[in-house]
Amino acid sequence: MNRYISLAAPPDIVEQIAQLPMGSDIRVGNVQSGESLIDAADAPIGPGELKALLATITLVCTTGKSVIDLLVAIKDLLTKRRRDDKPSSVSVLDPRSGRVIAVVTAETDIEQARKELGIDDPSSSV
Repeated sequence: MNRYISLAAPPDIVEQIAQLPMGSDIRVGNVQSGESLIDAADAPIGPGELKALLATITLVCTTGKSVIDLLVAIKDLLTKRRRDDKPSSVSVLDPRSGRVIAVVTAETDIEQARKELGIDDPSSSV
């Protein structure tokens, strides 16, 4: 069974996540901007001045291990950004409800995140 997860973060981080090398156990969707035409039309400033604060990407993972490997790669990316003085976080969302399941930072305990995501056995299908 496949596990769908969405990731939400600043657009530059989501673009970097989309470029991470993914194994065959993960399929990556297109990056979606957090801005909309309605927001631009209703804004007191011009559409050219708006900047998306968040972007999302949806992934399909076929094994628990692929989810854990993804979380480790995201944590490594955020650790490098922190060293470059650009701290940030990535929210892991349920794509159906939009509910935040976990938040990944440079300090995230991957074992705790695994539990928050409900992955009992990382070697099994999700």
